[in-house]
Amino acid sequence: MSADLLKRAEQAVDVARKVGANDVWASASQGREVEFEFRKVKGPGEVTLSFFDNGALIDEVDLTIVNEPLSQRCTIAGQTAFNDQDGDIDGVAISCITQNLFRVTVENFFSGEPLEGIDVTAIWNNGSQQTLSGVSDAEGRLTLEVPTFDGRIVVNADPDGFGEQSKIVTNTSIPAGRTARMLMQPVVLGTTFDSALGTDLTVGGDVLVSIPANALVDESDTLYNGTVTTELTVVDPSVSVEIMPGDYTSRDPGGSTSPIQSYGAISVTFTGSNGEVLDLEAGRMADINIPVAEAERAGPPAATPLFHYDRQTGYWIEEGTANLTTLASGLQVYAGQV
Repeated sequence: MSADLLKRAEQAVDVARKVGANDVWASASQGREVEFEFRKVKGPGEVTLSFFDNGALIDEVDLTIVNEPLSQRCTIAGQTAFNDQDGDIDGVAISCITQNLFRVTVENFFSGEPLEGIDVTAIWNNGSQQTLSGVSDAEGRLTLEVPTFDGRIVVNADPDGFGEQSKIVTNTSIPAGRTARMLMQPVVLGTTFDSALGTDLTVGGDVLVSIPANALVDESDTLYNGTVTTELTVVDPSVSVEIMPGDYTSRDPGGSTSPIQSYGAISVTFTGSNGEVLDLEAGRMADINIPVAEAERAGPPAATPLFHYDRQTGYWIEEGTANLTTLASGLQVYAGQV
């Protein structure tokens, strides 16, 4: 096919892509001599772009339609110098890499309302840890471009007023589109306290978390002294398996992975007055009471492994045992220390 016809073919394909309905014909005219017709098929398939000149077939291009969005990033390799000139330029070295288009949606779990302005971070390790961030638009959507590799991508979001959420996406070295749906739960408790005094986090009259005094440190492991903002969310996986962070996979110190069964979870975050991310100091423990998932209250086991979630790796890490207890209110919880 000549370069001129190829250019016209690209223009025709661009026109056809703008047709939203399936199984329709799209046509475009380029000049007076050549007409193009392109058929948009339902889903992936093979189609042919035909070129006619006054009713006579003069050329055809076979196209493969796939349902796997991807992109390419191209750069001029090395230092290539050339003068401004008309016509084609040769001798320019261009290097391209294929990337997967990673589409994320963020929404309120209970209302289904899309959430705008939410910071979302993707983390992966393809020889070294890498991160990529974006912000959801008015429809709760964002698109990230990630490299093609075989491995896990951890997707995290923790907006104000909502509990933390994290999802795992399996990436591939074969170019293919990927999606993640972040279902956010509104917090059930948001409050402040003095780090020097500690506090009990109470929901509906039941103490779910007890934070000891002088027990919180910042990311540099420096003891924090000041006002702490905390948010607590109760996660009931029996309502929907999609609201649990991760993919229900644990990993032991040796690197072996195994599935977990959850009887309930809580998410608690601590933030300093200047936005510092706070956590318990190494060796300090907090008492926790995790409400038993509603669907499990008829006969939950007397004890269950206690896990915490690693937002960097996307795995649950076992760190003890939680014992079934009934609080004074009658609420069944798994009590433990983390």
